[in-house]
Amino acid sequence: MASFLEPLFSKAAEYMVDTTAAQLSYVFKHDNKFQNLWGKVEELKCARQRVQQSVDEAKRNGENIFDDVERWLTVVNKKISDQATTQSQEDENKAMENYFAGFLLDIKNRYQLSKKADEEAEAITQLLNEKDRFDRVSYRPAVEGIHIIRTLKEYETFESRSGVFYEVMAALEDDNVNIIGVYGMGGVGKTTLVKEAASQVIAKEKKLFDEVVLVAITQTPNMVNTQNKIAERLGLELEGTDMDMRAAKLRERIKKEEKILIILDDIWVFLDLEALGIPSADEHK
Repeated sequence: MASFLEPLFSKAAEYMVDTTAAQLSYVFKHDNKFQNLWGKVEELKCARQRVQQSVDEAKRNGENIFDDVERWLTVVNKKISDQATTQSQEDENKAMENYFAGFLLDIKNRYQLSKKADEEAEAITQLLNEKDRFDRVSYRPAVEGIHIIRTLKEYETFESRSGVFYEVMAALEDDNVNIIGVYGMGGVGKTTLVKEAASQVIAKEKKLFDEVVLVAITQTPNMVNTQNKIAERLGLELEGTDMDMRAAKLRERIKKEEKILIILDDIWVFLDLEALGIPSADEHK
């Protein structure tokens, strides 16, 4: 029995010694505790400056800031505010003023203030660790839904072709249809019609699609520009010049949307959708 208990007593004694040493350090090493706190405060100020600069730059570029980054800055600003810093300075002064001629006149007060400084330093350390987990502070927002403003002439043109419009809407509501073509002579109102269809499918009463993207192709299509426009409206940033890689990245982004409508307007020549990065019906119904 003795041989079994000896390791337990030894471990308990070791724990008690460690605990006692930690507690005594609050009384006899209070200056180290406060020095450590001030060092952490300065480190946190530098970290906040770097994050704030990134946030300001992102906002100037029209990007949205992640919620956890905003919360981190709020907590940090409160932690290193003038009021909080002044309070910590007062705590340090109180811990020092009760020491006279090498004797401790208020051990309890010194212990509490020193422990508080240690806890504050630990809280700041956690904030610094959180900051290190920020890969990015912002993201590019997807372009909002299409807003339609038509002139009276355009409206009259559209009204005269309401039958075509209803055919397009019926096709959009048909799960078996994945590609729709609207064709006709220039100036007959095709663009107006598809814009109106787009505004209808994203309206609350219908909500046929989660995302709608409208891009003009023009008579001399540029694949890179077209990819960039589609990506921009989806909050995606395409980099590099390798067309296959760009198409693959765009394709994967599109496939993340459960229901998406991509409108390519003003097409004059053959357009290779696969090379562009638009998934086929087999890849994404």
